[in-house]
Amino acid sequence: MLVVEDDDLTRLTLREGLSRDYDVVECADGAAAMDALASRRPLAAALVDLRLPDANGLAILKEARRRRPELPVVIMTAFAGAATGEDVHAAGGRALVLKPVLLRPLRELLRRLL
Repeated sequence: MLVVEDDDLTRLTLREGLSRDYDVVECADGAAAMDALASRRPLAAALVDLRLPDANGLAILKEARRRRPELPVVIMTAFAGAATGEDVHAAGGRALVLKPVLLRPLRELLRRLL
């Protein structure tokens, strides 16, 4: 599971909440996310923040679709008007999740996607 989130507390919370079910790869910025996508490390899915200091989550989503077309990508955002579910789906994403991310519904979403 690739978790791309620049907020340390949110990233830690996601890692803790998902690590019992998934091998979690954490990235704090877009550059690290691009490196993770380019690696051969297996990933079950990707959770990508829409707004990162050095990248837009939709750009990371598009790169994920190019490099790993089978990888389910979920975009996360704290900005309700920043992207719509249609934007995410048009770019190849599987879902848009609003922050703060609640772990129980996120785990259920991931089970359905996988």
